[in-house]
Amino acid sequence: MWYNDFFTDKNANDAKQKLIKEYLKSVKKLKPKPPSTPKEVTEDLLNRFKEVRGGGLVFPYVGTGKGYGALVELTDGSVKYDMIGGIGVNYFGHGNEKIVEASLNSAISDCVMQGNLQQNEESLVVMEKFKQVANLHGAKLDHVFLTTSGAMAVENGIKMAFQKKFPADRILAFANCFHGRTTGVSQITDKPFYREGIPDTLKVDYVPFNAESAVKHLEKHIARHPGKHSCMVAELIQGEGGFNVGDKKILQDIARCLKKHDILFFVDEVQSFARTYKPFAFQMFELDEYIDLVCVGKSTQVCATIFKEDVKPRPGLVSQTFTGATSSLFAADVVLTEILKGKFYDKKSKTGPELYKIGKNHKYFNLFESGLKNSEFVSNIGGIGAMFAFQVFDGSPDVTMKFVHELFKNGVISFIAGKNPTKVRFLFPTPVMSKKDIDAVVKITLDTLIQFNHDRSADK
Repeated sequence: MWYNDFFTDKNANDAKQKLIKEYLKSVKKLKPKPPSTPKEVTEDLLNRFKEVRGGGLVFPYVGTGKGYGALVELTDGSVKYDMIGGIGVNYFGHGNEKIVEASLNSAISDCVMQGNLQQNEESLVVMEKFKQVANLHGAKLDHVFLTTSGAMAVENGIKMAFQKKFPADRILAFANCFHGRTTGVSQITDKPFYREGIPDTLKVDYVPFNAESAVKHLEKHIARHPGKHSCMVAELIQGEGGFNVGDKKILQDIARCLKKHDILFFVDEVQSFARTYKPFAFQMFELDEYIDLVCVGKSTQVCATIFKEDVKPRPGLVSQTFTGATSSLFAADVVLTEILKGKFYDKKSKTGPELYKIGKNHKYFNLFESGLKNSEFVSNIGGIGAMFAFQVFDGSPDVTMKFVHELFKNGVISFIAGKNPTKVRFLFPTPVMSKKDIDAVVKITLDTLIQFNHDRSADK
């Protein structure tokens, strides 16, 4: 590829390495600290965002573009622990040397964005690696279509399923699922708030998640609408729903039922990819033989729908002007390369065997759980691996969101998930977390809980 040829030049490569070195020297100095920018300056910036967007930001979060590891610097002068990573985008944290180098390589590429009529070789490299990772444990997935968002990856998969199973026009999904906010996919997402005022576009039948009766409900839907279901779209670990982890046996029973009725099994791993003790959650649950389509995104920077030959779309069914920014493709190559090395998922690896245990035995999960479980204000600790959630106080949406904002003020960026209860959500930057980071985040969380409870009591 062009950038490889360019950087074989000693002067060019030396300049790049010097730039990376100077960058890392700067960002490695970052330490947690409170805001230092005058309040009126920060408020002016936030008000400009509000005016232009037509609504305010969830948090007063405007980054400077500077960060390192689990830390990120904001324009108010503060440096905070980032425990949500743009809702799972920054899997390698901030300022990762390999990601920075990939971005520099992409900067000298011919095009900023790539798509159906403009693809460079790096698109092919990423697609091949997606396919390789997806088939590591026996799945037989043949093709990859790149896209720019998780919702679009789901949309593309749905269109493929409808085309394959025409005239079947119904979809199966789990209760409390989240698959995106586009016009079509919002009809699957089991959250009425997201589709208020939007005309119905899809017919969806819901199956209870993790219930012993799940297969009975599934069979009931199939019997009520024989031959009308094209696919089941499923999160195996529900993200937005509250970090609910699927039951292996129930999921396998559902997969067998779908196969018996010739209904496609479409797994949504936009949030769960790279966060369990195998790259894909479907691999962890040993569902490889049943998977017809899977979508992936977030931690890989570019999103994709991966699918079998027999659901391959007809020409023109899925086509996009932009299938990924060149910088995102370069970053995806780094992420997928690291995964394929086995560093994170090989229990025999000398470089990181602990990451094989990224399930409930994962060190981050355990350390956070042990740090918080004795607090009288915390309950319902759950999740898996790099996906961690817990309930504070009564778990009401209002109280939880207020707590998350207080946690932000005190130096930890998180978010919410679930409804009954609503939980605090962490997505650990797994490869860059240290015990020092964990101890600091746990302490800030506990201190915030105590102060928050005191303030609530004083207001009553």
